[in-house]
Amino acid sequence: MKKLFLVFLIGLVSSFIPSDAQQFFKTENKPLTFKEMQKQFQEWKSNHDLSKQRNWKYFKRWENEMQMHTDGQGNPVDPAVYFDAINKANADKNNLRTSSATTPVFWLPKGPFDLPVNNSGYMETGMGRVNCIAFHPTDAATYYVGVAQGGLWKTNNNGQTWTPLTDNLPITRISDIAINPANPDEIYISLCDFEYIGFGLNLNGRKRNTHYGLGVYKTLDGGLTWNATGLSFQLTNGDASLIRKIIIHPTNTNNLVACGVSGMYTSTDAGNSWTHVLDSLFWDLTQDPVNPNILYAATGWVKNSNDGEAAIYKSTDFGTTWTKLNTGIPPTGSVQRIRLSIAPSDPNYIYAIAVDDVFGLYGFYKSTDAGLNWQYLPPLLNILSYDDGNASGGQGNYDLALFVDPSDREIVYTGGINIWGSTDGAVSFNPVSHWTTAYGPSIHADVHSL
Repeated sequence: MKKLFLVFLIGLVSSFIPSDAQQFFKTENKPLTFKEMQKQFQEWKSNHDLSKQRNWKYFKRWENEMQMHTDGQGNPVDPAVYFDAINKANADKNNLRTSSATTPVFWLPKGPFDLPVNNSGYMETGMGRVNCIAFHPTDAATYYVGVAQGGLWKTNNNGQTWTPLTDNLPITRISDIAINPANPDEIYISLCDFEYIGFGLNLNGRKRNTHYGLGVYKTLDGGLTWNATGLSFQLTNGDASLIRKIIIHPTNTNNLVACGVSGMYTSTDAGNSWTHVLDSLFWDLTQDPVNPNILYAATGWVKNSNDGEAAIYKSTDFGTTWTKLNTGIPPTGSVQRIRLSIAPSDPNYIYAIAVDDVFGLYGFYKSTDAGLNWQYLPPLLNILSYDDGNASGGQGNYDLALFVDPSDREIVYTGGINIWGSTDGAVSFNPVSHWTTAYGPSIHADVHSL
């Protein structure tokens, strides 16, 4: 498939300049070197009052960053050089640690542990974004969270204290966690921040060029050391580097499935090698709670780049082959992101929440026969908006969660800016929490996982 966004390479400098901004680079259909970019900017600067211009600071920030990663001629080097050096340094540290006869020294947090004071008076305090959570297969007090810019964290006392596990990785953006149920020391993570898909460059004035990823990484010792698997990317792959989900087969744990912007992948050798089985922009992947060979996946359409198609797929052989289901979902123009959830008490019940072209609720799609037939449930309220559901829009491409009650197939929860709940199978919803404290105690806005 075509790349979702042009990456931030020297030859593509025009990509990070918004359409309404002053164009201070002239590429003339040929790549610019770093020095040529600096020279052109200085020439443009000499004829313009910067206090009256917009967007030039983005270039200067990028220039400052690139000057710290240059070759002998003053040009930025391939990010792979930096990551290779980081990985080698970490390998050397690990070798020294294991070969030392003395007790290894680790850093542990010592405070302060108090939440910062929120002086707004209208919303709850927030500490940072948690993208995903995964639980130890046998110890309920042990679980892991992956955060947007702080890596993977583990608690073994039900959240009282936490230990960071990925501080030595080249980047610390985590979008998914998969734990081997037969060997909890074997963990796979998606090293990226998927939630900013579609906002990678200066689109609509949003500067989000730091969410790209490196693929799937793996540990065999509970997080002390990590290595890249065969499903690897570079940051220069842009949004194509983003992996959304990883699933491990519970009885044959060498079998893996992973999906993301660049497609669907399978592995039969614990991640050493991967097969690219589908070439679509995938936004979600979930597993039947009874039959682990049955998987459902959702693709999407990203309005910002007019890329991808919205659909739901099903596999009955753990990802080797896939069938597009007859859902009635518009492939482009209306539905962007789709998130899936299966009822644990009845796997025939499958829910899909669909995000519209302005990031609000398009509606729900529901199957009660394992994906054979689907019912469209139009929204009575826009439960992805910031208010009581009567406004349009939202943040559905950024924060979206869906959860079915473990014992009641008709009880459904959704997370967006706020949390809403349904007791009638996603036909109608009532608020569960609000992003402000106007209605009483609540939680912070922007729910990414339930």
